[in-house]
Amino acid sequence: MIRSTMRALASVMVAWTCAASAVAQTAEPPAVRRLEPWAKSTRDAAETMAIQDQGRVKPLSTFARFLLLRLSAGTSLALDAEGKVKLSPTEFALDCLFFQEQAMEYPVILVEDYDVLDAVGLGRIEGKRKRDRYSYHQLAPCFDRLFEQANRLNEIETRHQTPIQKQIVNLARNVDAFVAFLSWQTFSVIPPPQGEKEWLSPIQVRQREQFGETLPAQADVVARLMAMRDKLGSMSALDAAFTPLAADLAKMATDRGEYDKIPLEVSFYATNYFFWARWLFAAAFVFAALVFLAPKFSLTVWLTQGTLAPAVLLLCTGITIRCILRERPPVSTLYETILFITAVAVLVTLFIEWLQPRRVSQLIGAALGFAGMSLAGWYEEISGTDTMPQLQAVLDTNFWLSTHVTTVTMGYAAGLLASAISIAWVLVKTVVVVRGHFRETSTWLPAMTRMAYGALCFGALFSTVGTILGGIWANESWGRFWGWDPKENGALMIVLGILIILHARLGGYVRERGLHVLSILLGCIVVFSWFHTNQLGVGLHAYGFDEKLGRMIDRTYASLLVFAGLGSAIGVVDWMRERRRTVAAATSQSVQV
Repeated sequence: MIRSTMRALASVMVAWTCAASAVAQTAEPPAVRRLEPWAKSTRDAAETMAIQDQGRVKPLSTFARFLLLRLSAGTSLALDAEGKVKLSPTEFALDCLFFQEQAMEYPVILVEDYDVLDAVGLGRIEGKRKRDRYSYHQLAPCFDRLFEQANRLNEIETRHQTPIQKQIVNLARNVDAFVAFLSWQTFSVIPPPQGEKEWLSPIQVRQREQFGETLPAQADVVARLMAMRDKLGSMSALDAAFTPLAADLAKMATDRGEYDKIPLEVSFYATNYFFWARWLFAAAFVFAALVFLAPKFSLTVWLTQGTLAPAVLLLCTGITIRCILRERPPVSTLYETILFITAVAVLVTLFIEWLQPRRVSQLIGAALGFAGMSLAGWYEEISGTDTMPQLQAVLDTNFWLSTHVTTVTMGYAAGLLASAISIAWVLVKTVVVVRGHFRETSTWLPAMTRMAYGALCFGALFSTVGTILGGIWANESWGRFWGWDPKENGALMIVLGILIILHARLGGYVRERGLHVLSILLGCIVVFSWFHTNQLGVGLHAYGFDEKLGRMIDRTYASLLVFAGLGSAIGVVDWMRERRRTVAAATSQSVQV
């Protein structure tokens, strides 16, 4: 629910007013602006400061990163139209904590469509585009109407809301999240007394003291934080107070055993493994394509291997670090399935290339790597939430996550890999039919057919085992092996789809082209089971509807159907050409006789 206190905070200095009234009962301080950059020691201390958010202890830099991603759909904040002046997530968080009035002037809150502003009575602001970012102060005049409408729209199921209504609700939630951090309500950086799990914000500490509790260590942290507002005019004085406080908070968290992974997580996001893997995959794809365009230029072969190998290494290293941070198997969230499926698919293509060095496998692997990393980045952006959340109680089991979830996800990877290989086959076959035979196609096409067939066999094994294991887990957790849940149905559809293709091929009902067309259609089934079932809003595996994800799913279906149709059409053209050649040969033979 949207906090009703938002209306009272629309035109005041949120944090210090809240701190003054609810925390320290002192006069509101003057609005001080930061005129100097944050000291490096302050930024470093803030990055590694631990904060609890949604039940997980994480670095403040991680919290700030996803807050900024949620508010503005970016991991840095541009303060000018050209994007030359930017704030990192940590700098943005520090400004929100200590220079609230200045932070409320930052263009940080994304409005997807200016029709939203018309709907809440603000109107359009000169110089702003249809999709643009606004400051807190620019949006403040419409807060009463915005939250009134958002509270009313919350009573309507998401799937029944119009796009503008969804954006109104999302805008209200984003403003609410921004204000909650400005007012230190979500600034839960104070470890609680021993025996308690929930960390405390400064306001919570003061509130508990007002009810008679004695919290000496926590109260000392609050007093030191509040004393920093007298040092806002001097960045060096603020640094001298903030840095030792961050060290003391780290020691308090260490004593509780909740700080040991904080530096590793800071390093993980700073290194940006998946970002660099994405562009290395893109470079590898370009070099792999050049191998066929300039086969005698051996440098392209080395460049392909020299970019593809580190891309895979970065991807696998990033997945491994996430496992260490979470103390979980590699797949426990929908986001992690994207990373894991990409890694499995690329590794399988490299294994195929080792078995059959045709160079086409590494081309497909590089394309899949880039596509998977792009999808992961896009999904992280549209979700705007921490990708390493606390798991629901039913998922809090490493045994089933490492058996059922990992196995069935490998089945997804195999099905998508087979579909991708078949798409490549259709594209090559199209070129052959349109332009005639070209070099190496005589070995490419049969090789890709064997690759697709092998991927289908791989998928049959892991999909079947994963589905059975899922039933056993369901029986253990919910008391029934099978309940016709959409996710369960999707897993069964993958198994049956793969078995139909394999039996049709073995029985001679389909040949090379038929196998590839059916394999592409299998991709639709995998997408349904992987993503679409989560958006249906029914069943035990429904993770909530998202309009952008729904559009992406529809486009994926359409693309796969286009490729399947192209494969079928090329088959008809190929058959007609072969028919003409047969008739012409027969006619020529009869004339000679």
